[in-house]
Amino acid sequence: MGISSGITNAVKAIDAVERLTNPRKVVNEFAAYARSLGFSTVAAGQIDNPAFEHKPSKIHLSTWPKDWAEYWVKNNLVVSDPVARMALSQKDPFRWSEAFERYGDYARSHRDVHKEFGLEDGFTIPVHTGDGPPGCVSLGCDKFDFDPAHLASIELAAVHCYVRLEKLFGLPKRKDIANLTHRESEILHFVAAGKTNWEIGHILSISEYHVRDCLKSVSKKLDTVSRAHSVATAVREKLIFP
Repeated sequence: MGISSGITNAVKAIDAVERLTNPRKVVNEFAAYARSLGFSTVAAGQIDNPAFEHKPSKIHLSTWPKDWAEYWVKNNLVVSDPVARMALSQKDPFRWSEAFERYGDYARSHRDVHKEFGLEDGFTIPVHTGDGPPGCVSLGCDKFDFDPAHLASIELAAVHCYVRLEKLFGLPKRKDIANLTHRESEILHFVAAGKTNWEIGHILSISEYHVRDCLKSVSKKLDTVSRAHSVATAVREKLIFP
């Protein structure tokens, strides 16, 4: 399949998805397109940040086998699965095998469980729209044998599928968050690491008072009331990745 024909088919799938008003039908329509490319399962959902109190995701739809879906929910894999964790921390699409390699020994047991349920490998497209919580579309397969044209077309359709689900679920938009300066972000990373103002000033060769003033600016921008509150908000809004 060439890039031109791949994009044409993706646009057809997008057009079909945009006409639907039932979230389940949206996922099923996208899944049919994904199967035509060689993917066996599809899941679309919000990603929970394990750094915060877990709340059930409003979006989570899939064509997974029933036993795998039940195992996923029972074991709270939306928080602990390496694929979900990697989708939370980056914006570029990736193979599942990349996530398993990144998290090393921690991921080994998860990979074995994936294989037990017939999910040998897959492809995940993180979706960070800025309007709602981060999410992703994840596609499973028995064998990963896709050329760049396949992956480019599935990425295009997946993002539109997820955005369509957001619209249908009517997710509230986030309030606008002012961007942090490079220095503010740098200081906040050290705060997240447990450093004091004096230690941060020593590391960055700036005064302790400068550190304090920067943190005041951060607090004002993020509408926070403490150092911990600033770090938590910055992580949630994906302004820093401690």
